[in-house]
Amino acid sequence: MSLNDLWCYIEQLNNSAYIEELPVRSLSATHLLLWPGPNERVYDIHRLSVTIERQGCSYTTHPIDITYLEPYLNTTWQNFRDQPDFIQIAVLDAVLPSLPMATKPFEIARCQKPLWTKSLWRADTLVKNIKRLIATLNCPTPRVALVGYSDVIFYALKKIQVAVDVFDLDPRVINKTLVDSTVIQHGEAFFAGEPTYDVLVVTGMTLANGTFWNLREFCCSFKTLIVMYAQTGGHLGSVMVELGVDLFVGECLPFYYEDGLSEINVYFSNNYHF
Repeated sequence: MSLNDLWCYIEQLNNSAYIEELPVRSLSATHLLLWPGPNERVYDIHRLSVTIERQGCSYTTHPIDITYLEPYLNTTWQNFRDQPDFIQIAVLDAVLPSLPMATKPFEIARCQKPLWTKSLWRADTLVKNIKRLIATLNCPTPRVALVGYSDVIFYALKKIQVAVDVFDLDPRVINKTLVDSTVIQHGEAFFAGEPTYDVLVVTGMTLANGTFWNLREFCCSFKTLIVMYAQTGGHLGSVMVELGVDLFVGECLPFYYEDGLSEINVYFSNNYHF
């Protein structure tokens, strides 16, 4: 399974909708410094937004130069297939909500409150649905791997009585000790041996940096359930649950750290009926 499979799936949906061309109308790049709240790191990140009929988004840790993409404006989205992964994801994230979709979310959650309140709401929405997923397991103390550290999400997970290990690639938080003696490990450590985790929780950035597909293959070998919560590729839930994700929690613009009404769409794979 790879990014190519994601393209093929969305192209099939496009062909089924008899839409010949969806032109890319705008591209924008933003350098973002974000402090989400107490005990969180400051994120130094770059955001790419792509508009077709709807707007898609992707993050990257590298500066974004979009000037060379000017010739691609007002051409079909399919012309972006050879671009870096984070650009492809932002384009696909704009394409999918522009197509008529038969698959409806399991849940739509909305919140219009200050940043910190929306941050807690976002974490609670994610963990509430992880709890639904875990309830399908015959496991007294499920083990969860959180790939991509978030303080508020970590503590929301601890509240539902699961064992949590945390992995990240940011040297500022690797080896940080949390209050319950959990030490944040380097992301590579996740692949060090046979995973004993019942659930893997990853961010949409794993799509943008290309690591998701290796994580998926690794987890499928050991029947670890996969949860993705995403701003990057936040509209891709209906497809990602067909490509190996068990639970997808996707955030739409404006995101929780921005003013306005934030929306989260929740999808479960067809293996679950609640």
